[in-house]
Amino acid sequence: MGEKMPTKMPKKMAEKRIAKKTQEKVEKKIVKTISKPKRKLKKGLSLQKKSAPRRTSRSPSAELPVWNRKAARALADLIDFALHFPELRKRGPQGLEWNAGVRIVLDAEMKQLNFRYRGKRSTTDVLSFGAAEPFRSLGYLGELVVSLPVMKRQAREQQHSTEAELWILLSHGLLHLLGMDHEQSAQSEREQRLWEARLLAFTDLSHDRGLVERASRR
Repeated sequence: MGEKMPTKMPKKMAEKRIAKKTQEKVEKKIVKTISKPKRKLKKGLSLQKKSAPRRTSRSPSAELPVWNRKAARALADLIDFALHFPELRKRGPQGLEWNAGVRIVLDAEMKQLNFRYRGKRSTTDVLSFGAAEPFRSLGYLGELVVSLPVMKRQAREQQHSTEAELWILLSHGLLHLLGMDHEQSAQSEREQRLWEARLLAFTDLSHDRGLVERASRR
């Protein structure tokens, strides 16, 4: 007669059965996960990383504040450079600190100014408005107006930076505020061409030609 089976399972046997059942559950879960069908993407969607939105170019009017600040700093530096030359100092208010204004504008406004003050129905690069008395006797030379689109176009044509073209236009305009006018005579043209070159050399732009020099070579 066989031995009677114990009512309680031995500890080691129980541990083995628990381990086996646990392993079977894990294996079933893995199989279920692998065999699970992949979720279909909706039409028009992609797993690829979304491309960054295209950067829209800034409108010309949005650039005006930046260029106005650059122009104000550049003109202040140019005035300091001009004061190094006794010949130029004689042309401005004596014994006073010089200052002048500058505005960067778009072509629409420049066309209006050019027609109003010069009678020309076109845009231009720079206009100079000398200060009247008593403002000039207080050290204020006047105001320059620069067209941003023309300045950019001329920079491309001359194959230099827009900043370099800005300095060239301001140098030309500053000399007008000091009384020079290249359109009066051949001598006046030579004088302004010479001083443009001197100012540009003082600003490390000696390799770039001034406006009068460029016009004479056309």
